[in-house]
Amino acid sequence: MNVRKWLMSLVLLPSVLMAETREVTNAVDLVKALTELNGNTANVIKLVPGNYDVSEYEMFAGAGTPGAYTTMPAHLLLQKASVIGQSDNPRDTVVYGNLTKVIFKTEGGVIRNLTVSNGYNSTSGSYGAGLSGAGSGTYGGAACSNLVLTCNDCSASNGGGGAGMGTCYDCECCYNKANHGAGAAYVTKATRFYIHDNVATSTGGGALNGSYYDSVIVNNQADHFAGYSANSPFTCWNTTIVSNTAKYAAGAGALTTGQRETFVNCTFAFNKATSTYGGAGEKLSLTNCLVYGNRATTYGGGVVNSEVSGGVISNNVATVDDGGGVYVTGSSSVFESGARCGTAKSPPAT
Repeated sequence: MNVRKWLMSLVLLPSVLMAETREVTNAVDLVKALTELNGNTANVIKLVPGNYDVSEYEMFAGAGTPGAYTTMPAHLLLQKASVIGQSDNPRDTVVYGNLTKVIFKTEGGVIRNLTVSNGYNSTSGSYGAGLSGAGSGTYGGAACSNLVLTCNDCSASNGGGGAGMGTCYDCECCYNKANHGAGAAYVTKATRFYIHDNVATSTGGGALNGSYYDSVIVNNQADHFAGYSANSPFTCWNTTIVSNTAKYAAGAGALTTGQRETFVNCTFAFNKATSTYGGAGEKLSLTNCLVYGNRATTYGGGVVNSEVSGGVISNNVATVDDGGGVYVTGSSSVFESGARCGTAKSPPAT
């Protein structure tokens, strides 16, 4: 055996030997288990199917170094351990509050097979109401899979109604509210994430920042940039952004305000900018994408000031002005070989 690996196994052996798996059936036992088992990645808390009302509990009251994350109260605190619903159906096991505090404040750890509902976060500079990751903290957000994040409300400045920080696999985020990123905000990586029917009072009705793979962002609403919004260079692959609505500003499907976000093999369809431009989006970098059936009230029914390589732009509508499919100002757009503009159009003059 490699000597280094052998020595490392000796270092890790005590934590493995001390690992515990504990079954809980109610909120009291859940809080007790978290209190006793936090801090060890090998510890597992298994929730028997049922409803866990954590509204009377506060595991984190805002102690510690001053700052947005450390002063944010939460019902439950997860540090390194795993919290897993015993049923593979996340709707069988529901952890919920009463819209007064974050449900899970996470510093690493794993959360799986749960519905997380009725969390609230108003702490300026923090993220997430259902799940709130540590951001620049010691361990970062949790690794989440097979979750339903629903009916959470985040008025905190950084947003994230359902989730803030961490990674998400095979999750659903729906009927959440936030200033920004009503579904999810600053999720590091999301795979097979279904984000629908969320509402943001400002930007990112579906999601704000993060890389998305094989995901669906549908039927979200925001004042600006309804489906997806980013101010950092992330990448989306094989993701469908459909039927999102921006009420007041550009980018019903997606908008990037910093370096162009890259979308590869994605679909933008039937998104609406009801008061302005960019039905599918603005300032995007598209490779082999389909932009179809989007609508803007002024100009750029499809995309505005974007880079396009391959793909199809077709049947988009700008109601008042030019650029039913594509609208360009100055030299801010690039079209490479293989891109096809089909029936992109503005409506006929009346």
